[in-house]
Amino acid sequence: MGGPVESRLFIGREAELAHLHEWRIAAARGRASVTLIGGEAGIGKSRLLREFTRTLNGGRAPLLAQAECLERAPRLLGPFRSIAAAVAGAAPFLNAPITPLSRHVLEHLLPYQQVDVGRDAQPLEKADLFAGIHELIATIAQRRTTVFTIEDLHWADAVTLELFEYLAPRIGTLRLSIFTTLRDDVLPDGSPLSAAVGRLEREPSVHVMRLQPLARPALRKLLESALDGRSSASDDALRDIELRSEGNPLCAEELLKSWLDRGLQRHELSRSIQALIADRVANLKDGERHVLMHAAVLGQRFDAEILAQVLACPIESLAPALRRARELNLLVEETGSRSSFHFRHALTREALYGRQLALTLRPLHERIARTLEALTDGEDRLDELAYHWWQAVCPQRARHYNELAAFGALRLCAYADAIVYLERTISLTDDVFERARLMSLLGTASRSDGNSEAAVRWCFDAVAAFVDADKPSEAIGSLLFGCAELGNANRGDEGCAQLERFLLQYGERLAPAERGHLRCELLLERAERIDNARPADAAIALETEIDGFENGARLRYWTARMTAHAQLGDLSAWRRDVGEARALLKSASMGPLLNQVSTLHYIGITALQLAQHDEAHRALAASRLLLDTHGLRPQLAYLEALCAIDAFLAGRLEDARLAATFAAHHARFESARAVLGYVGPLIGLALGDKTLVETTLFEDAAQAVLARGLRSYSDLACGSVAAAWLAADRVDEARAVLEAAVASIVVTTQAQFIWPLAAQHVGLRSLDVLVAALGATRRNPEHVVGHAVAAHVEAIAGRRTGDRSRRLRSAGEAAKRYRLLGWPLYEAQARELLDDLHEARRLYRECGSVTDASRLGLIDGPVSSAIATDDDGTSLSRRERDVAALVADGLSNRAVGERLRISVKT
Repeated sequence: MGGPVESRLFIGREAELAHLHEWRIAAARGRASVTLIGGEAGIGKSRLLREFTRTLNGGRAPLLAQAECLERAPRLLGPFRSIAAAVAGAAPFLNAPITPLSRHVLEHLLPYQQVDVGRDAQPLEKADLFAGIHELIATIAQRRTTVFTIEDLHWADAVTLELFEYLAPRIGTLRLSIFTTLRDDVLPDGSPLSAAVGRLEREPSVHVMRLQPLARPALRKLLESALDGRSSASDDALRDIELRSEGNPLCAEELLKSWLDRGLQRHELSRSIQALIADRVANLKDGERHVLMHAAVLGQRFDAEILAQVLACPIESLAPALRRARELNLLVEETGSRSSFHFRHALTREALYGRQLALTLRPLHERIARTLEALTDGEDRLDELAYHWWQAVCPQRARHYNELAAFGALRLCAYADAIVYLERTISLTDDVFERARLMSLLGTASRSDGNSEAAVRWCFDAVAAFVDADKPSEAIGSLLFGCAELGNANRGDEGCAQLERFLLQYGERLAPAERGHLRCELLLERAERIDNARPADAAIALETEIDGFENGARLRYWTARMTAHAQLGDLSAWRRDVGEARALLKSASMGPLLNQVSTLHYIGITALQLAQHDEAHRALAASRLLLDTHGLRPQLAYLEALCAIDAFLAGRLEDARLAATFAAHHARFESARAVLGYVGPLIGLALGDKTLVETTLFEDAAQAVLARGLRSYSDLACGSVAAAWLAADRVDEARAVLEAAVASIVVTTQAQFIWPLAAQHVGLRSLDVLVAALGATRRNPEHVVGHAVAAHVEAIAGRRTGDRSRRLRSAGEAAKRYRLLGWPLYEAQARELLDDLHEARRLYRECGSVTDASRLGLIDGPVSSAIATDDDGTSLSRRERDVAALVADGLSNRAVGERLRISVKT
C-alpha cells in the first residue's frame, strides 16, 4: 500500500492561474476585485487556489489571509472572523490605527472575546457590523496589497453572503483581492445562495471563473504524474480511468489509487465519487475506521485534540489512523497546524457519516457536545453545541443551546440560521405560551429572510397559541404583523377578516389602547382598498378616541387618514395628517421600526400621487437613512420602486430605469412587486427596454381586475400591463382590462397611470363614464392631479369624437397643469393632443423617451399618427378622419355608421 496518489505537478489550469495573478496585480494598482471560482466537486478549485497562494512571491509579497466556510454547524460570519483576526494582527505591524467601530466589530467576531448572547444584550446593528468590517479591511488594504482566500462559499451562512454583497461594490480602489471557491453544482434555482451569487455576478468588481473538466491530454498527464514512477499502467487502464472520471481530477486520482491498490485486476467501480470513497474506506482497519467515523461526526474540519478527547485516548494514539487516512487521500493535514485536519472532500465526510447508524450516532453526538461544553471557549461554539445536542436528541440541552444560538443569530441578522434554531426549539417546547413566543419570533425572522408566506403562517400560529394560553393581549403583535404581511401580498381582504374576527371574539378582553391599536390597523387596511367609498369618514369618526392610544397605534391612525385623503385629493387634510405622522415619528417612542419605515413609505407614495414632490423626497430620504442604519435590506426594493415612480413622473427616465432594475432584482415581497408593476413597464416601454418590461410586468394584477374589478393599489398595475399588452399587439386583452378598470372606478388619485390610457382604448360608452367620473374631481379645487388628468382625458375624448375645439381647449389646460405639477412626460402627451409636436418632441427627448421621440421623428408634417387634426391641407376630409379615428379605436363598420349617423356603405 503506497502513499497518497496525487499529482505533484500543477496541470491543466495554467490559463486560470494567470488570470488570478492578473487580477491580483490589478488590485496592487488600485483596482480591487472579488473572484468566484466555481465548479463541481473535485474539479480542482482548491488545488488552483493553493497553487495561486504558493506562487505569491517576488517583490513585496501581499498580506495573505485564508479562511473557509464549514458545512456542519457553520459559525456566523465564520470566514470573516478568521480574516478579521489576521487583519487585526497585521494592523500594529503596519502602524495602521483601528477605528472605534472596527474595534467594536472585533469584539463581536473574534473568538477570544467574551460576547454576551443573552436576550437582553444590545446587538450590533448589521449596518454597523458591515461598515466596521469594511473599515477594518480598508485600513490594511490602503497600506499594503491584501489577498483574502475563502474556500467553500456554498456552505457560507446567510450573513456571510450578504456581507459579500455589501463589500463587492464598496472595495473600489482598495489594494484588495478576494478569491473564493464554491460548488456551483449545489446552487438550486431560486435558492438564497443562487440569488446571492447571481447578484454578485452583476457587480463590475466581481470576476467569475468556472472550472471545466480537464481535457483528455491534461488528464492523462495528471495521471502519469500521479503515478510518479511507482508503477506502470496500461493504456486500457488509463483510458478506463479517463472515461470514468469524466475529466474530474479528484475522481481520476481516486480511481487510479483504487486501480493501484487492487493490482492489475480490473474491478467495476461506481461512477459516483461517494461509492468510490466507500470503497476506499473499506480498506481501513477497524480501529482506523473507528477514528475516521468519529472525525466525520465532528464535522468537515476537525481538531485532533478534540477528537482525542471524544475518543478518550491520547492524541498520539490517533496518529497512525490519521496518517493512513491521509495516505488514502481521505484527509488533508492543514499546513502549519499541529492537530487540525479536514476531509479532502465534503463527499468523503458525507459518505463516512452516512454509513453510521442513528443508534450509534446519538451517543456520539452527546459525547461531542459534552466535550465542547467543557472547553474554555465553549461560549464561542453555540452553533456546534446546538447542532450536536439536537442530533443527540437531548431535549433540555438542545432546547437551551438552540434558543441561545437563535438569539445569537438574530443579533447578527442571520435570519436563515435563526429560523433553523427556532424551529428546533419549538419542537422541543411543551409550554404553550413559550411556543407562541417562539412562533412570533419565527414570523419576524421569516419575513426578514424574505419568506412572506412562512411569516404569515407562523404569525397566525402564534396568535392561536397565545389564545390557547389564555393571553389574547399577547397575540396582538403577531396578529398585526401577519395582517401587514397579507396586505403586502395583496391579500388585504384576508387581513381585514382576521382583524374583524379577533376584535369580535376577544375585543372585550382587551385594554382600550389595545383595542384601539387593532381598530387603527383595520382602518389602514380598509383605507388601502380603493373601492372603500368613505375611508376618510371612518377615520374622522375614530379621531375622538386616539388620545388614549399608544404611539404605534396613533401612527397607524394618521397613516390611514393620509391614505384616505390622498385618494380623495384633499390636499389640506392630507398635509395635516402628514404633519401629525411626522410629529409622532420624532417622538421618543414611536412604535416598531417597521411601522416607522412603513409610514415614511405611505407619505412618499401619497405625496407622489398628489404631486407633492418635496414632501416625497423628504420621506424617501428619511426611509433610506433608516434602512441603511438598521440593515433592513428587504425593504430597499420597495423604496427603490417608489424612487422609480418619482423619477418617471419627473421625466428622469434613466434614473427611473436604474431604480426599477434594482427593485426588480431585489424584490422579495409582493408589495414591492406591486409598486414596481405600477410603473416599471411604462419606463421600459418609453426607453425601448424589453427586458425591463418583462421583469416588471405584473400580469396577475391585470388578471385580478378582469376577475373582480379594481380594488387595491396593487390592481392599479393593470394600467402598465395594458400598455405593455398594447405594445405586444395583445389589443383585445388590453382593452378588456381597461374596460374592467373603468367599470369599477371609485376614486381617481392613481389616474395618471391608467385613465389616459383607458380613454384611448375603451369603447365610447365607457369613455363617457370615465369623463363624467373624472369631471367630478373638478369640484375639489385642491385636487390638482385630478384636474390635470380630467383635462387630459377630456382632450382624448375630443379627439375620438372629432370635436376639435374640445380637444384643443382641454389639451391646452392639461399641458399647463402638467407643467405646474412637474410631469413632463404627461405634458408631452398633452402637447401632442394640442398639435404642438415640436414641443412634444423636445420634452420626450429631454426625458429620454426614445420610443416617443422616434415615433414623432418619423412624422414630416404636423399630423401625428396618433392624433387627428383638422388642418385643411391633409389628404383626408374631416368626416374621413372621423371614420379613421373610430376604426382605429376598434369599432366595427356598423358601429361607426351608428356613431356618425352615416350608412355602412358610405
